[in-house]
Amino acid sequence: MANQAEPVAQPVAMGGAFVEDVEAQARFVAHKRYLAWRRRLLPVVAVIAFLLLWWQAVVQFDIKPFIAPSPIVTPG
Repeated sequence: MANQAEPVAQPVAMGGAFVEDVEAQARFVAHKRYLAWRRRLLPVVAVIAFLLLWWQAVVQFDIKPFIAPSPIVTPG
């Protein structure tokens, strides 16, 4: 029993590179997941920010609807 060796992490191919450290592999996967969420959410946040700034500008500067209608005004 004194002759038992600890398990050794096998190299894992990730993007052409080999990673032996399990913690580094976990960080790599977490970072890829973070980038995927950021790629999905950033355009949504940008559109919402644009609409809010547009709405605020129309209200604050009292812009007439025939020049720049408010994004919340319904036609009719």
